Amino acid sequence: MGTLVLQNLTTIYYAAIYLCVMNIFKLIGELVVIYILYKIIFDFIIPLYNSTKQVKSKMAEMQERMKQQQRQQAASQPPVKPVTKAAAEDYIDYEEVK
Repeated sequence: MGTLVLQNLTTIYYAAIYLCVMNIFKLIGELVVIYILYKIIFDFIIPLYNSTKQVKSKMAEMQERMKQQQRQQAASQPPVKPVTKAAAEDYIDYEEVK
């Protein structure tokens, strides 16, 4: 009977060790996944978001500058005279030289 109790205790002890080791591996796996997610978010997604936002603001600024320049050019140019059609007499006949 003593060996049977000792054998049961040994089996329980090994099962406890097995469960502890498996929990440690599970914890290590979860920590690795959390680290990978952290690196993806803070080294890729946030910088990508910031650069996209910066490019959009620079594009809007550039478009506003272009509109402002167009307004300035339109204001500084004299009004365009309407184009009159040329009379048929104004044209010179063209002869092809061979």
